[in-house]
Amino acid sequence: MFLLSGVVAFMIAVLLARAFSKPSAAHSKRVTVITGNQRKVEDASSVFGVQLPLVTDNVEEVQDDAKTVAIKKAMELFKIFGPCMCEDTSLGPSSHPWEAKGKKHVFPALIKQLIDACKMGGGSLVNALNAISPPSDPCGLAVCVYYYTSTVAFCGGPRVVLFQCIMTGVIRNGEGQGDIDPHFVPFHYTLMQIENGQSVTLAKDVHVNNIDKKTIGEQPENRSSVHPRYFALTAAKTFLNAEGYTINGVDSVSS
Repeated sequence: MFLLSGVVAFMIAVLLARAFSKPSAAHSKRVTVITGNQRKVEDASSVFGVQLPLVTDNVEEVQDDAKTVAIKKAMELFKIFGPCMCEDTSLGPSSHPWEAKGKKHVFPALIKQLIDACKMGGGSLVNALNAISPPSDPCGLAVCVYYYTSTVAFCGGPRVVLFQCIMTGVIRNGEGQGDIDPHFVPFHYTLMQIENGQSVTLAKDVHVNNIDKKTIGEQPENRSSVHPRYFALTAAKTFLNAEGYTINGVDSVSS
């Protein structure tokens, strides 16, 4: 009798411990999307079908290639939020002189500085880019071809998975919201999933339905089919669903 009551007491203690203990972040199946950018929140909310909150962070972003930046940032954010996802966009010419000189990481930082300077001084980003970019593309086009890249990084602990959409296009003066979207005319894209340095191509050189050659900013109604972020996020959503993860919405974050 005493043995039975002892077993019952032990089982009750275990159940209470499980009920009141917080599951470790490493074993949680809920993912927080980290961004303080309203446009990114709107895009991600549209893809995941749940209203996401603005979640800011103080993680310092290193200047490096898109994949390295995404991995480092996601790993730092995991220490704060547990399983998480973040997104970074970058723009650069398909070929530029700094690459040949071994300074391939200079251009992304320079682009950011140009965007900030143009926003403050009212200058033309397109004119500034044309001034420092190659006059033509290696493929023989009369204009410089640019890569508009969206890199989504998921970190669930030791596992970091990237979903990267590289969209090819040209830049010109246009209209619309955003820093790059009003000036980028998309042509086609390639979509990849990357883990442990191994890349799997999910889509290659897919033509973007942009017959009128509009910039992304000039066609907000078609944003989901012309912006690289949507393709990268959709690939991430497919992965998370397959792995049994759930995205934290406004209600689950605030509760």
